[in-house]
Amino acid sequence: MTIESPRPAKRRRLIKTKRALITGAKWTSYALVVAFALGWITLIIWGNLFWDHDDEKATEPAAKPSPTEPSTPITWPTITRQCRDGWNSPSIGQPGACSWHGGVITIYHSSLGNLATLCPPVGQPTTLERAQALLAADGTVDCDFGQTPGPAPLAS
Repeated sequence: MTIESPRPAKRRRLIKTKRALITGAKWTSYALVVAFALGWITLIIWGNLFWDHDDEKATEPAAKPSPTEPSTPITWPTITRQCRDGWNSPSIGQPGACSWHGGVITIYHSSLGNLATLCPPVGQPTTLERAQALLAADGTVDCDFGQTPGPAPLAS
């Protein structure tokens, strides 16, 4: 006849208690995640129903030049590549060119008006009048994305 010591029974109780705590914590964390998600969904739905939408009110088309205004077409065919600080490096086009001079920039020169811009082809003004309106204090033409004139982004 074997007599079981009280220690294994106590150990079994501790193991059961530990499992119950872990299971409870797991389900509590699941409930918190679901409550958090439902809170965000509710906030988004109520926000879309009741908050003002300023972007929907501004549906007026961008101002287009009137037909009476002269519009001289302009292109930007000439390209100059140099270091950002003005250094003309012979290694432009190779990896690491102008790394000590702020990187390589591309300057586009206009076909009319002797203007220059750092804008990519997508943002270049298409008329001489628009380019002159976007002329910045530093002598370069700002990018034209259908907005009011502002600072030109740095080219990389």
